[in-house]
This record gives sequence, structure tokens and C-alpha cells, in this order.
Amino acid sequence: MIYGKHNIDATMGIERDETFRAAEKGRQQGRAQLDPANASASFVADWLWGYDPVRELDEPPVDLRAPTRPDARRAFSAWRTALAYDDLPTWRTQRAGYERFCAREFPPPAGYRWEMIECGGVPVIRVTPPTSGGGPVVLHLHGGAFSFGSARGAIDLAGRMATAVGGTALVVDYRLAPEHPYPAALKDTLAVYQALNAEERVLVTGQDAGGGLAIKAVAPWLTREFLFDLAVSYVQSSDPRTPSLSPYSRT
Repeated sequence: MIYGKHNIDATMGIERDETFRAAEKGRQQGRAQLDPANASASFVADWLWGYDPVRELDEPPVDLRAPTRPDARRAFSAWRTALAYDDLPTWRTQRAGYERFCAREFPPPAGYRWEMIECGGVPVIRVTPPTSGGGPVVLHLHGGAFSFGSARGAIDLAGRMATAVGGTALVVDYRLAPEHPYPAALKDTLAVYQALNAEERVLVTGQDAGGGLAIKAVAPWLTREFLFDLAVSYVQSSDPRTPSLSPYSRT
């Protein structure tokens, strides 16, 4: 893979940054915890450096990669180009690429007012639809696998949900990993939720990683044991290592 000179220089500068080095050390500690045999290293390298989007464009769509509905085709087309080659070297460049993708594909909707404020000591974006009618506050948690994304990238979705319930939205700009590992994102979420809960009617929503934060913030009954019971009801006689059943599995 060949990168432009500007990108190489920028990446080398990032790698000398002390914040980046400290975060990378934390990432390696996490890898040792989750993958002591380092079995995922070749998979990650193959995906990052071996994926060829130009070749993919020439290949006919197959199986689930051939959505038939117009909206599904639009989503498929958008997400397959979310990151460019120059976005891949580090988590910082990936994060910047994802932010550009969100700004391009999900811009703040026209007619909505939004502003960055603080709630519970945490930065949030308050979104007010054109026809806000005093309904509940939608407390929305953006996605991005805890490492990507931002409150700004979720203004569009949060605003549409606020419109649906006749209220306003707050999108939490929680701290991201690897600079801020667990439980930073959860602490930020709880701080905002607790600051609101005493005075407001609150609907908590989340996408991707934000869905996990939403569950943890407002559903203490959703325990490992309860989830396990739901899982066995679904798996039954199937092999739990089946990739279409367990996305983490590659066997």
C-alpha cells in the first residue's frame, strides 16, 4: 500500500506523540487480555493492508451484499467507502476518516438548532427541532465502537428522534478509547443521565457502542445471566461458533 507523503509524515509525527504512545500501550494490554495467543493479528493485518476497494468494485455483489431496496443500496454504497486508504495507518487517522464520512453522509438537518453545552460536567450537543413541543429529552449515545464517532456525527439521527416524540435531544460527546479506556465513556454517560433524570422525562437511545452504554446506564436488570438465558433460547442445537450466529467467530 502506498500513501501520500503528507500522510506518511503526519503518521510518523503521531507515533512520536506521548499521548499516542500511552494509548497504544493500553491497546496492547487489552490485546493481551482478549487474545493472549495473538490469533487476531494476522486477520487485522490482512483486512487493513490486503483489502482492495478497487477490486471489490469490479466484483459482482453476492449474498447479503446485494441489497434490493433503494435505501439499503444507498446505505451499502455509502458504508463501503467510509474509509479511504489514507485513513488506515492508525486509530487516529481512522477516527478522522470516520468523522469526515459522518459529516458527508449525515449532516445536521436543515431547520434544526444545535449547540455544544455541558451537562453533568460532560460536553453534549443540544438539538432542537423546528417543531419542538415540550416532549421528553432524547438522550442519545453515538456509535463508533467506543473509539470513533462524535456527538456532531449523530445530530441528524438524534434530531429526527426528538421530532418524533415532540421534544429535544442531547447527544453525549463521551470520551473515546484508546486515550480514555473503560469506564470513561460509561462515567460520562451516567453523569449526563443523572444530571437530567431528576428534572426531565428522558428517553435514552444509542447506536452501536452507544446501545451498550444505554443499556448499562438505565437497565441494571440486564445481567450476564439474563443475557445468557436469552442466548441459549436462540442458539439451541446450532454451533455457537457459526460466524453468522456469533460475529466474533471466524471458524
